Amino acid sequence: MSTGESIKNFRLHHGLLQKDLAIIAGVSNKTVSAWEKGRIEPRMGAIQKIADHFGIKKSDIIESPIIATNEEMINVTFEEKELVEEYRELSDKAKSLIK
Repeated sequence: MSTGESIKNFRLHHGLLQKDLAIIAGVSNKTVSAWEKGRIEPRMGAIQKIADHFGIKKSDIIESPIIATNEEMINVTFEEKELVEEYRELSDKAKSLIK
């Protein structure tokens, strides 16, 4: 997944329009559109503004969440990544109830 696709998934996951993300990042709507279409790469300053707004690391925005299996590495959505993180925080007893 490209940086632009990752940004789009992040934006959609948070229920934001391109104009909303543009305001947060301090750029134009057209710039956000260009990021998402892969025409230009976002500057780290804009990514930092987004990260600061949401209280996360820059890598949470620009890196595609990946889960490694024994056979392959697969891209996951931000929602799936959050579910995996929540699962990892469960006690062993709680995990056994899910299986």
